[in-house]
Amino acid sequence: MITITRVSDNATTTPDDLTEYDVTRQGRSIVHDLLDGGVAVALVSPSPRSGSLPMRYSDETAALAGLALHEAESSFTLVDTDRPGLGMTYVVTGARLTLDARVDVWTLTINFQEVYP
Repeated sequence: MITITRVSDNATTTPDDLTEYDVTRQGRSIVHDLLDGGVAVALVSPSPRSGSLPMRYSDETAALAGLALHEAESSFTLVDTDRPGLGMTYVVTGARLTLDARVDVWTLTINFQEVYP
């Protein structure tokens, strides 16, 4: 079960499921070519996760509420009881809501940047 909570007021949305998990972590280590050959490396932790979370809703009202939830100036927490490793706190960098009218399924795609609480 997936629950997304808006941190500013604890409002929640519960999509039916994630249709995909698309995440990137950019490396931030720095590599310097040395004049006499070889390299020098400054090791830096990768950036936090960023990507998109396409969430499926079978109910129009819930999908519209999920979009409205993500329009606030706030951070959000994602908790997935089936996949605890997906849990995170994030901010929204974009949102898109689509309807597949053939099967009456709504997909809310949230583009995100993970932040550390």
